[in-house]
Amino acid sequence: MQTLACASPPSRSKFGFPAPESGTRSLLSTLLGVLLAILCTTMLPTTNVAAEPVAPQRKAVVLAASFDLFDVTGVTGEVFVRESTSRRIAANITGAIAADANLAARLQIVAAPTWSDEEGTTIRRHCQLALLSAAKGIELARSPDAAWAYLSRGLPYSIGTGLDFVSRRTGADVGIIFDGYRFRQSTSRAILMSALTIGSAARGPVALFSGPGSSSSAVVALVDLHSGRLLWANVSQNFLVDPSDSASAEGLVKSLFDNYPSKPVPEFRDTP
Repeated sequence: MQTLACASPPSRSKFGFPAPESGTRSLLSTLLGVLLAILCTTMLPTTNVAAEPVAPQRKAVVLAASFDLFDVTGVTGEVFVRESTSRRIAANITGAIAADANLAARLQIVAAPTWSDEEGTTIRRHCQLALLSAAKGIELARSPDAAWAYLSRGLPYSIGTGLDFVSRRTGADVGIIFDGYRFRQSTSRAILMSALTIGSAARGPVALFSGPGSSSSAVVALVDLHSGRLLWANVSQNFLVDPSDSASAEGLVKSLFDNYPSKPVPEFRDTP
């Protein structure tokens, strides 16, 4: 009997489709595996990953923001205090501190309440001590005498714990203190001074031009309201801006806080 050779039926895949050739089969398997992995992933329940906790901002309150503007006029250098302008500058400085971006990124500025006369006196005394310590410490640290610079780093920069009540009243941990002044020469006096400088041969009348010339200075300090430790400070001298307008006040505050919170010189530390 003659045996007939019959062609075997084409093999089927498990999905019922004709099985592809060997090369095509491996590619198709890979694609199907990727597709199944995508489907399984999208069907899994979503798990929310909690973000790492962010350290809360420390709260700060402006304890004092004062500025004195003086006009120097006349040949003899008469000095007049511009009280209304000085108060406006102090208000501009307070607003500029609250609006400073570099400071706001690290400290939450809270509003100061109305202080009693006794509280106000205590705050003013501690602020004066803090400003004096900060200015003198920085002056010593910048001294060309290495001995004074070394001494400045060993001084106990603390004003005591007398401002702890401010923290209880406001919830703040840090107090901000600002103080500055500017001597502004009148136009006529500036012209006369320039003429005298140019005419250096006329030495006799120099004595007529007494009194201060154009000068300015500003000191800012941050203190720990609990321990009284001086946390940070900076000084700006002979700045040319007139902070009587808000934009210039913001520029002055920005220049003072530009390197905050980098470690100041000297290294302020707690009282041992």
